[in-house]
Amino acid sequence: MTLQPGHGVGVVTINGAGAWALWVCDPAGGWKIRLSIDDFEALGVHEYQRVRVRLPGRNEADVYFKRRRVNPPFVWLEFGADVRR
Repeated sequence: MTLQPGHGVGVVTINGAGAWALWVCDPAGGWKIRLSIDDFEALGVHEYQRVRVRLPGRNEADVYFKRRRVNPPFVWLEFGADVRR
């Protein structure tokens, strides 16, 4: 999926589990999702894993979970089409 730059708030689905989150897409094609640490832990995903993500109003996409940045009580998750970038 090619994401247009933008941002929003709503229910984001990761591997079939939905959670309220803030999402940001940058022009370079990477994107970040901020959600609660509790919601993240319930997902059971790990870095470098290929996951299926659906942002509000967008189609589902298979992307790589590249890294996380914990800032309690939230965590920022970074995704991209290529795990190396």
